[in-house]
Amino acid sequence: IKQNAFVSALPYMLMWLFALGISSLADYIIDHNYLSRNVSRKLFNSVGLLLPALFLILAGYSGCNVTPTVLFLALAGGTNGAHYSGFMSTHIDMSPNFAGTLLGITNGFANIMGFLAPWFT
Repeated sequence: IKQNAFVSALPYMLMWLFALGISSLADYIIDHNYLSRNVSRKLFNSVGLLLPALFLILAGYSGCNVTPTVLFLALAGGTNGAHYSGFMSTHIDMSPNFAGTLLGITNGFANIMGFLAPWFT
């Protein structure tokens, strides 16, 4: 566990750093009217889903080379942090006073599907 602790934490550290950078960029883009809030949310949601998919595909083609595989998997986890500036921010946009309640309800329904999926497959 001690030998690979850094490697295991790397995707989450990259996600944290990427989310901080992208959220600042998203706020800058919205504040300076380069993109509307709606387009900005869609853009960063797409970035947060498409880049990890690309890095996972590249990890699959990296063969048995450990270093590129770990790098691609860490980048896949890290770039996933852009979704915080995408759909995770829409609850605040819809209702700032009830954003936590809305997130709890939508996340609850999303997790219920995880319980129901085995019954249908």
